[in-house]
Amino acid sequence: MSVGIRMKEIREFLKLKQYYVAELIDVSQQGYSALERDLCTPRIDTIKKFCNVMGIQLYYFLAFEVPVTQENMKKYASRPLKEVINEIKRMEKQIDQLHKEVESKGIRTIKGLEQHKTKAA
Repeated sequence: MSVGIRMKEIREFLKLKQYYVAELIDVSQQGYSALERDLCTPRIDTIKKFCNVMGIQLYYFLAFEVPVTQENMKKYASRPLKEVINEIKRMEKQIDQLHKEVESKGIRTIKGLEQHKTKAA
């Protein structure tokens, strides 16, 4: 098993889209896709962000021999799984709303929208 495959297993277990996870850990969707396909190696701070967002302990993420199951996700959770899922769903709605705003203004990224708002202020 690899880091990328582990990231993909956990993301798919939680039924999340790549672009949501990418936004939440502050990497591009293309960059996140490359991580999952092992085309590049994530920095440790990216792995830590991923674990924090997914609500899991770093140990569990790196314990490749421990399968991704409901029981293990609860056992190695850094906080309650239900809380993590609710927080991610809330963030998904925010990301969707920001993407709509980005599209309506003809801006390419959420970061571009933030810069646009800063200049306008």
